[in-house]
Formats: sequence, structure tokens, C-alpha cells
Amino acid sequence: MSVPLETITIESNLYQGKERFINSNGECIVMERSKRVPTTALIFRPCNSLTPYIIAVGHRPGDKSWDSGKYYGSLSDALKDFESWDNIDDEADN
Repeated sequence: MSVPLETITIESNLYQGKERFINSNGECIVMERSKRVPTTALIFRPCNSLTPYIIAVGHRPGDKSWDSGKYYGSLSDALKDFESWDNIDDEADN
């Protein structure tokens, strides 16, 4: 089973122009890069129906792999963690 077509269409339209690559797990779309640590990225894998979203640590632009990652079944959960993780220094400054 794959991710519903409407999800793929929404993600493709929202993140058109971001980096895309294919690795052994299929197509990967870099949705966002961390402002704090540019080698951390939020990646969408449309071929994976269980955990299509990843916060990938150690992903350098142009690479087809990453050092480690946290995997999510929903975009909202992935974004929540990505945004809170990315803003750790901002919260400490307040």
C-alpha cells in the first residue's frame, strides 16, 4: 500500500523546487532544512505508507542517505518535532 495520491499531490505542490533524490527506499523529497543545523532535513518518502516522513540527521545536500533519523506516520507529528527541535536555541534566548 502506498501514500494516498492526494497526499503526494499536496506535498509535491507545497514543496516543488526542493531537493529530490532516489535511494534504495525509493523517491525522497527534502521538504525543509533546519535553520540551526543545515545537515538536518525533513524528508518525505511517498513510497512508504507507514512512516513517510523523516527528520534526517546528517543529510548533506546532494547525498542520497543520512546518518540517523526519526520516522513519522503523519506530517503534523513530524513538523511539530522538527519545528520544536529547530527552535531550541530561540526558546533558550527568551
